[in-house]
Amino acid sequence: MAATGYGTVDDVTVRFFEKKGIKLTTVPYPKPGERYASTLGGHSEVLYEQAGDVLQYLKAGQLRPVIIFADKRHPAFPDVPASVELGYDIQLPQFRSIVARKGVPADRVKILADAIRKGMETPAYRKFAEEWYFRPDSYMGPEQFGPWVREQVGILDRYVKEFGLKR
Repeated sequence: MAATGYGTVDDVTVRFFEKKGIKLTTVPYPKPGERYASTLGGHSEVLYEQAGDVLQYLKAGQLRPVIIFADKRHPAFPDVPASVELGYDIQLPQFRSIVARKGVPADRVKILADAIRKGMETPAYRKFAEEWYFRPDSYMGPEQFGPWVREQVGILDRYVKEFGLKR
């Protein structure tokens, strides 16, 4: 089965499934439009992408999600199983963050984090997050985010080494 994607996370996913006996061939397209066209045009069977990035194709019924790499199903896709639920112990969360340089005073970091949290609680942001399939419970403050990112990098590094990928 041909799977379009681009990057280390896609490679990790393909190698993970190969170890489970599922043969995938990565077709790397660096430009998103090329990846989408390949799958929409029937040149590849699978597209590895964030749901929000292919929103228009999902809404038009041109693409349909088949698995979410997470510990639980996404509320926007209640019929789409999570990887963990299917017995695939692989979660490769994608995230967005706001960072500051090292040494920014803690009181300023707190002001920024509080403002972001408050912004994410507004009806306008909640609507945006729902429309783009963000997880509704995704906010992490600075005390949680740093350790979480370190954990995720460790997991990805373990997979890169296990599968012999270059990083």
